[in-house]
Amino acid sequence: MDLQPATELALDMTTMPSVVPVNAALRESAEPAEPADDRDAARLAWRCDPELRAFLEAQPIDWLNPRPAPGFVCVKRNAQRSVWRLTRGGRDLFLKCYLPNGWTTRLKLWLRGPTAAHEWEIGRYAETREIPAVRSAACGWIDARRRAAPSWLVTQTVPDAVPLADYWLTVRHRPLESRRLIRVVARLVARAHQSGFHHRDLHAGNVLVRRNADGNVQALFVDLHNVHVGRRVPVATVLANLAQLNQWFRRHATRTQRLAFLKHYLADRDAFAGAGPHAMQWRVDLRTLLAELDRRAATHAERLWAKRDRRARRDNSYFCRIRPAPGWSAAAVRRCKHVRSGSAMAEREFDRSAWCAALARPLDWLRDDRCTVLKDSHTAFVCRAELTADDAALPVLIKRPLPRTPLKRLAQWLGRSRNVRTWRMANQLIHRDLPTAHPLAVVERRVAGLIRADSLLFTEWVASRGDLEAYLSVTVAALPSEARRREKTRLIEALVRLLRDLYARGFVHRDFKASNVLVAADGPQAVGDAQSATTGAAAGSPSPNAADAAALPRLVLVDLDGVSRTPRFWGDTSIWRAVVRLNASLSHVSSITRTDRLRFLKRMMLAPGRSDRDWKLVWRDLEQRTDRKLRDKARRRRWKLEHYGRT
Repeated sequence: MDLQPATELALDMTTMPSVVPVNAALRESAEPAEPADDRDAARLAWRCDPELRAFLEAQPIDWLNPRPAPGFVCVKRNAQRSVWRLTRGGRDLFLKCYLPNGWTTRLKLWLRGPTAAHEWEIGRYAETREIPAVRSAACGWIDARRRAAPSWLVTQTVPDAVPLADYWLTVRHRPLESRRLIRVVARLVARAHQSGFHHRDLHAGNVLVRRNADGNVQALFVDLHNVHVGRRVPVATVLANLAQLNQWFRRHATRTQRLAFLKHYLADRDAFAGAGPHAMQWRVDLRTLLAELDRRAATHAERLWAKRDRRARRDNSYFCRIRPAPGWSAAAVRRCKHVRSGSAMAEREFDRSAWCAALARPLDWLRDDRCTVLKDSHTAFVCRAELTADDAALPVLIKRPLPRTPLKRLAQWLGRSRNVRTWRMANQLIHRDLPTAHPLAVVERRVAGLIRADSLLFTEWVASRGDLEAYLSVTVAALPSEARRREKTRLIEALVRLLRDLYARGFVHRDFKASNVLVAADGPQAVGDAQSATTGAAAGSPSPNAADAAALPRLVLVDLDGVSRTPRFWGDTSIWRAVVRLNASLSHVSSITRTDRLRFLKRMMLAPGRSDRDWKLVWRDLEQRTDRKLRDKARRRRWKLEHYGRT
């Protein structure tokens, strides 16, 4: 493909039209310029397409800080870069400003050069090898002799292009369009790998999709600063790259769709085997490849989740740590990056000063005139209140644990408070796409800086149809027989999915009873309609994919005191303990029949590579353990009545 030669020039930020030769350290074809004068700290080094040169020279803009300039809208901002959209003079462009932050970033720049220049070169590499990617129109950096200086990049806007994640959600249930998109994306990734193009941040947001005038779909790469080029992409890197792309689609695509992508990718690799010196033949057994990809995907997910867990304990753009009152310290949410469907947090952003004002007197939230008491026992005080944010009231749940015995009081003083532990556990669940009430803030009071005397936990209020026990006893029991059977089938599938996801992600729930599971009322999971569609997953059938989860009731975990992380080698013992606990908590619900319990049991036993042939043995063991659990529960209730006068 013929490339249009780029123009290289050096401009002064205050007198941009003046053009002089430039230091082109990263371009082998350019002659090195004379060293820049240290006194001219405002000098810019540029590269730009000839067709855009006149337009850029005519813009009196500080390209590294375009905030006051008209026509600029901030799209994204973080510690390392900001992205702006420029609409001016009949042109629509994107501007990315790279601001080095931290010694590791500066060291990388010293070795590689300005980030904008690197992304410019990546774009030219992709164009010469016919790899669809967003075209860079211009780049610049301060004082080309200083390789670790801030830099900026101008890219051309792709009309009507949307991220792959957004486009996929609109076509995933349309067979023809989804298959067409799978083929296009598989071909894009295969061509890139066979051309020595390795996108190290390959996720569904860094691929753009557009529909051309002829109706065909085109996919192209974006965000090229984290790309390695010019060498063969080894098999281990290919597997890691595919696992990274698979991370988002594990929740939003069926197994059949993901398998189709893999088959198209392997076929396209063979088609591009002669694409250049970086291509290679790869003969692999599909079953072996699937097992390895599954392992790599789990490793990538664990690494990503651990990064998000650490972020919840620090002060950053998503969380803040404050001292709202003397003796009190708090951790709170500023904004949410990953929000569950139906959550009001998706549209809310809390300022640090707003949290300081809201928590200036923490115990005032427990006054009768500010809250509605839901529980006031010897172990906890729970109430509902309203938190004002952005001139809108957000319903919140406030929990204050109370130590029951001197030993528990000592544990609260010296150990980690229950609310802080719940705060961390709730964030871990949310980061792993497990349903729980979104934690908003945790505030605790210390005496002498060491003794934890009190704590409050603020979580988002979950609009629900009641807990699982009440829902089955009242709502489901009142349905006609056919609707009741369908609703119980949906609940069985939702419970099995929740338990499997919980334990597959490394959690153990020691108190998985029906009262600790809410049936949410929001979204398309509204239940009770006799004409509602079923999940298509009868008892004993394979589990539906995550893309079909919208057809199921949304179950939400509350009261996380019994949730903890566990090593994966514990096996299935802990999950069957949770099944026993759930079965015991629903033993008195008349709307649940023995047939329903058997369906749930067989559904739990079915998994890839497993069958329900031994269900009778498991059924007898489950009944024995449930009876033992009920006897222990009755004995514990009698002991509480004797010692406390209440249960």
